[in-house]
Amino acid sequence: MFWIDWVAVVMVGVGAFFMLLSILSAVAMLSRLTPFYKRKWTLLTIFKGFFLLGYLAFIIILVMKLKLPVEFVTGVVFLGGAFFVFMVIRLTKYTITDLANKEDALNELNATLEKKVSQRTIELEKSMADLGNEMLEREKANYEIHRMEEELRLILDTISTGIRVIGLDHRITRVNKRFCHLLGMSNDELVGSACYENFDNEDCRDSPSCRLKNLNTAHDDNELIEKKTTREGKQYHFRITSAPLKDTDGKVVALLEDFQDVTPLIKAQEEKELAQSRLHQAAKLESVGQLAAGIAHEINTPVQFVGTNLEFLKESFEDIATFLEKLQITMNDGESTAGLKQGLEELDWDFLSEEIPLAIEQSMGGTERVRKLVLAMKEFSHPTTREMAPADINSILHNTIIISQNEWKHVADMKTKLSEDLPPVPCLIDAMGQVFLNIIVNAAHAIADRIKDTSEKGTITITTATHGDFAEISFSDTGKGMDKELCSKIFDPFFTTKEVGSGTGQGLSIAHDIVVNKHHGDIKVESSVGVGTRLIVQLPLKAVEN
Repeated sequence: MFWIDWVAVVMVGVGAFFMLLSILSAVAMLSRLTPFYKRKWTLLTIFKGFFLLGYLAFIIILVMKLKLPVEFVTGVVFLGGAFFVFMVIRLTKYTITDLANKEDALNELNATLEKKVSQRTIELEKSMADLGNEMLEREKANYEIHRMEEELRLILDTISTGIRVIGLDHRITRVNKRFCHLLGMSNDELVGSACYENFDNEDCRDSPSCRLKNLNTAHDDNELIEKKTTREGKQYHFRITSAPLKDTDGKVVALLEDFQDVTPLIKAQEEKELAQSRLHQAAKLESVGQLAAGIAHEINTPVQFVGTNLEFLKESFEDIATFLEKLQITMNDGESTAGLKQGLEELDWDFLSEEIPLAIEQSMGGTERVRKLVLAMKEFSHPTTREMAPADINSILHNTIIISQNEWKHVADMKTKLSEDLPPVPCLIDAMGQVFLNIIVNAAHAIADRIKDTSEKGTITITTATHGDFAEISFSDTGKGMDKELCSKIFDPFFTTKEVGSGTGQGLSIAHDIVVNKHHGDIKVESSVGVGTRLIVQLPLKAVEN
């Protein structure tokens, strides 16, 4: 072999070595390629193997000095090389086209992403702006809430009533300064404490009157007056107004209570009632004083004929005693019955046997009249009571008619139509006696004004009946009557149609106060000039709480 041949062998060997490395690299890359490129790459690797075999065959021919047509080997190599180049160029074209397409897709994707990023950036900027505005609005709202809370606190602390808010767990959540002042405790002591610990004996958790228990069943607000004692021993009368506090969903979350100190009002009311009671008692005593002469006359009349009858019985007893002494002497001397007959004639026994029983009966009747009159006066003059009790209205009317009879018996006939089925009526017994007396006396005076200087008599008619939930007592008279103007004034204090010095104008005013204000009843007047007047008193059959 010539040296040129060895150079060719070395060069071809080096080419075969690099071809082998290329094949190994190609095989290693197969797992990373897509199916399309894997097929192309596999085919190209096969052609590389073909070239490797050609390199090896060329080396063998040169080394072993085999005689093969050079033209054939050269043609085969050039044919394979041309096909290999074609395959490489085709694969390169596919690769470049695919890369171009992917680059376009990537560019389009980048443009889309940039557009979306731009949109999201705009949206984010808008959201950030909205968030900033919302945060600003929230800050304003928080400031407004804080301001309103301060205003509410200032309002609560400056009002004159005590305020406390009670949670559903009976714990105090809020109080104002006035409530703290009333209880003599600080805000820190009260907030968080149990509501039933604020006053003495206020634990109503197990009581049906607990306002927290009645939140869902009671009205929106509730008002009552209660007497309470603080832990310091101070006593108050409070007008307590309570109302439920609700959230935005309408669910009750707490109880609000307003404590208004009405102790001065209660004391003033008690003093007023005491003054009215004294006024009524004075009016009653005034009425008794006005009736005193008539009552004395009513007592004096039966006492006079009782005295006359007792004088007659005394003289009759002396005559009977004289007769009995003569009878005893006659019987002892054995005289005849002629003397007995003469004694009976002197005694006038026929007269005595008729008159003595009559005198006894008249005396008993007189003493009964005095007894009834004294009993009626006792009932009427009984001190005023402050507690109502069930009473027999008909009995009160009977007593009043008895003690006032000297006022009406000379000018009117008394007619009564009292219902036997009238139930007991809760009332102030002595006060109602005062009402009935004032009305009867006024009726008698009205009749007296109409029939004065005549011999005729009028009529007073009293009836009782039930009318729904009321007992109705009607007083009718045949007096001179009144027009509408006078009817509208008769219950005014100190109004009177009598001459100066004949009346104080307090009778019907007191009657109206007793019936309407103390018994929650009603008193009405019906009158016609020249016909008469009718007063109707209505009293509840069931006691009404003040």
